[in-house]
Amino acid sequence: MSKYNKKIAELKNSKNKDVIKLEYLGKPTFLRIVDDSDETIQLLTKWRNDNWDGYPTKFEPTFESTQVYLKKIIKDENQILFLIIHDDKKIGHIGIAYFDESDDCIWLENIVKGDSNMAPGIMEYVENLFLKWIFDEFNNSKIKGYIFSDNYKTIRLHEKCGWLTLKSIPLKREFSKEGWKWIPTKLSSNEEYGERYFLVMCKENNDKRSSP
Repeated sequence: MSKYNKKIAELKNSKNKDVIKLEYLGKPTFLRIVDDSDETIQLLTKWRNDNWDGYPTKFEPTFESTQVYLKKIIKDENQILFLIIHDDKKIGHIGIAYFDESDDCIWLENIVKGDSNMAPGIMEYVENLFLKWIFDEFNNSKIKGYIFSDNYKTIRLHEKCGWLTLKSIPLKREFSKEGWKWIPTKLSSNEEYGERYFLVMCKENNDKRSSP
């Protein structure tokens, strides 16, 4: 088991589930390892449905499908998902997808503010602290993520937190009985366009880059 996987396991087995503690707008705020309570399942199902256009797959989320998804994440040795708790209310989530050892890079996913009316500006504050926490805990060189090129809100959020765009990936939509998913595709000429695009964005660990 790698150091990364050991750390993920340690976090998931920790009795202290509030991993990052802060204060925002005078209210206590936490990043807490996700649970599979009925309340959390219902919230994640609603947030997934409300923000469906920001995900690479489209389907009709249900309580049962979200329950299966959460159990998978809780058991997965690579993934970890944190709930954002503000003023004792679950208002969103942010997660780590996996660690690419060859690139010394941690990939993020599932950055969602479920309650858009709660605590304006909190996502920038939380993301900055979360990125710093990752670099401090894992001492990795960079953090990356896939963002749809038309997801302007998340792109602006990342740019405020110091991310840069590395490249764009053309996508095509593949349909299924449940809905569809966006998958990378190759364009045959400069005149051809993707149906949609992913941006690969990156935040570098400047402290590690500048160290001798």
